Parts: sequence; structure tokens; C-alpha cells
Amino acid sequence: MHSPLARSQYFVDQGLTVSPSESDRSEDYDSDGTIEDIDEVRFGFGAPLQRMVRSSSDDEGSYYRSGFSSCDSETASSISTDSSVVYDIDYEALIDDLLAKNPDLYHSTNLVMVEPSTPTANDSIMMKCLPRNAPELFLILQFNQPEYRNDPWNPIPHLLCAVERKDKIFLCLQRLFAFDKPPFAIVANYIDFFRQMLEGLSFLHEHSISNLGLGFGGGAHTMPMADFGLGTRPPAMVENFDRRSASCPVKYYYDCSTAIQGATLPATYVQDVKDCGKFIERMLLHLPSVSRKLDSLVRAMLTGGFGADDARKLFEALCKSLESSVFETQVPSSPDFTYGLFVPPSFRRTRSHPSGGNGGGIGTRRIYEASTATLVPTPGPVPMVRSQSTPFAVC
Repeated sequence: MHSPLARSQYFVDQGLTVSPSESDRSEDYDSDGTIEDIDEVRFGFGAPLQRMVRSSSDDEGSYYRSGFSSCDSETASSISTDSSVVYDIDYEALIDDLLAKNPDLYHSTNLVMVEPSTPTANDSIMMKCLPRNAPELFLILQFNQPEYRNDPWNPIPHLLCAVERKDKIFLCLQRLFAFDKPPFAIVANYIDFFRQMLEGLSFLHEHSISNLGLGFGGGAHTMPMADFGLGTRPPAMVENFDRRSASCPVKYYYDCSTAIQGATLPATYVQDVKDCGKFIERMLLHLPSVSRKLDSLVRAMLTGGFGADDARKLFEALCKSLESSVFETQVPSSPDFTYGLFVPPSFRRTRSHPSGGNGGGIGTRRIYEASTATLVPTPGPVPMVRSQSTPFAVC
């Protein structure tokens, strides 16, 4: 059995590449199939629990060019404005600039949010520094390989590049935002979020990944992150984003900084389902129109008798019994419930000078505290089975 370091190096040595032109030919953005007529599907029976199956492999290929430290920048002319993958950033220069301004970050596992250089620039990304033997590093590398990345249930953030610096690896990830910013506007937004949470949890449990840290209380917790159709959107655009009029599905991802792969104790999987049930239960406080319908789901998850996929199937069955008009019901404005559910991460800011292959500047960086992971043996491959009618994301 390979160690996480050996397995990580193995992925890099494959030398897989994907060109911008290949990515631009994709008919999809990130994850789910393209929806040709959102309105027609949205108002159909059982919406939004129908989804077109992916017909192209937009995520195929490795995000490591010839190795950890050789993520070459591309020219601006090779970029499609519709592509969610950033090709015009000099990742090595960006990381060197970050380390020059903040040497202590080399010893930190904080998540670094790199803001766009201009309000309209698409050079906003996330970065994270991890030791070579970190389980989180192994998970991100493994589940960004094509055979996993093409699974629409995969909730692991998309990797753009991995850069080696001494005994650490800097991961450059697609930019994501708080899952509830902007706030959910209609019932369909909540339903879609619940669905993707359960699909992502099912995917992770299928691959023996647990301990996701979705609990409540005074400890450190993780929370889902959202890609509003284009991972590099400037924050100002995200604040004005309307899930109801989006041209592509909203995609949610898990932070796996606390995840354990290969855990043999059922208790960790049961706890994940319970924590997810508590999460849904708290959010249902904002949905009186469907809370009673989904009460049986929450109770089943909280008792510990349901697995993640069992909960997903029950959720789909319950939602199919809802009237289609319910999905468009407006949700009254409510206080920011994120901080009522989770302990907000601590953060600090740092400035840097312009950096990048095309002369783009890098603005304020926000550094968020992240928790550590636990090293466990890696399980063997797990076959993936997907139903013929999996739900799509309603914006």
C-alpha cells in the first residue's frame, strides 16, 4: 500500500494535461449538465429533482502540468470568459509573493482567499499550504483525478495547480464563497442545497471518507462552500448574484480538512449523517412550507438508523410529493443564520504587491483558520453507481 506521499507523487508523475481549448469546448461549467431550459424543468412535476446527465468531460485532466512546481501560466488570449478554470495566473510567482509578505504562512494550514486584482478580473482563487503527508492533500489530489472529478456528486473543491515549496505543497483551488451568501431566496434554493449536501455526503461515504465536522457547538467546524457558476467571480458580483436567474447550476463543495479516509468504525459515518440532519433541521426553521414534509427525513437522520444514501433517497421521494408551486415560494428575509449554526473562523488580512504572468495584481488576502486531519490507511477502489435520474441544481 502506498503512503499518502507516494500516492500524491504518483498522481503528479502521470503528467496528465488539459488545454484551455479542450476545456472551452465543454457544454457545462463545473459539475452538473447544462440545463437548456431552466424554466421548463423548474415548473415540472418533481422539480428540481431532475437533472441532465453530463455529456462532456469538462473537468478531465490533471491540474498539475509537469510536476508540483511547474504550473505554467497561459496567455490571456487562451482564456474563455465562460471557463471556470483559471489559466492566466502565474501560480508560482503568486505563492512566492505571498510567502515574501507572510513567511509564517509556510507553517500554517490556513485557507487563503486571494481577491481579484480588479473588480472584473477572473484571477481570484483559494490557496492552502499542506505537508506532503497530510491526508487532506491526498484526498484533494486523488479526487481531482478524472475518474472521480467527472462524478457530479463529487464535493471535493476543484484543484487548479499544486506547487511544491520545500517539504510543503501549496494547493491553488477554484475560488468558492460562503454557501449562504447571497442568502437563499426561494424554497428551491434550500431544496437544492439539501440535495447536494446529501449527494456529496453519499459520495464521500461511498469512498470511505468520514468525519466531516458538520457538528454544532464550541469547537471548530467546517461548512459547505459554494461556486455560483464561475469560481472566479469577484465578491461584488457574488453579492448581487441571484440564484433564480443564474445561467448555470449552483454547485456546493465540502471542506475536508477534518476528513478521515478509511475509517472502519461505523460511528464516524453515523455521526456525519446526524450532523447533516441537524444542519437541515436548523435550516428548516426558515421553511415552514416544507418543514413538516421533511420532518420524517430529519428524524430518521438524527436517530442514527439511516445511511447517507438512505437519507438521499428518502429526501428525493419526499420532494417528489411536493407541489411544483412550492419550489417558487419566496422565503422571508431572515438574519444571517450561518453564525447561528457555526463558530465563525478567525481571520487576518495581508497585502501584497502585483504578481502574475499577465501583470495582474493580487489584492487583499483573507486567511481563515483550518483544522487538522488524521492520517489513516487508504482503502481500495470503490465502484460508483449513479441512478439514471439524478437531480439537477436549480438556480
